[in-house]
Amino acid sequence: MRRFLALTVLAGALAFVAACGGGSPAAPVTTLDGTWNGKVGSDQVSLGLTQTDTLVTGTGVLAGNTGLVQVDVTGGFQAPNFNLTLTAQGFSEVIVFTGQLSTTAPQMVGQLNGSGFTQANLTLTKK
Repeated sequence: MRRFLALTVLAGALAFVAACGGGSPAAPVTTLDGTWNGKVGSDQVSLGLTQTDTLVTGTGVLAGNTGLVQVDVTGGFQAPNFNLTLTAQGFSEVIVFTGQLSTTAPQMVGQLNGSGFTQANLTLTKK
């Protein structure tokens, strides 16, 4: 009976580990297409991007203590470097997000400048 119980517990543990996927990190990506999420300070950033050749366009949301700000995104990508401009209606200053697409994970790593941001580090992870 004890042996049966031990085998049952072991089988359940193995099934649990298999269901968790082994914990391996997601593979890197080669384009900016898709939905990207991250945080800069206490602000949440979400961008939905489409890439055609080296041209990148999209929309996004910056959410923080002052509320939600919707942005339009335009820019370029020459692997691994990107340069994106975020423009919000009603704001005179744009935000520029420059950096590199990671070669080890599905992440965009860079800095925000403009509209209150000065070399603010931001890492966006592909959803």
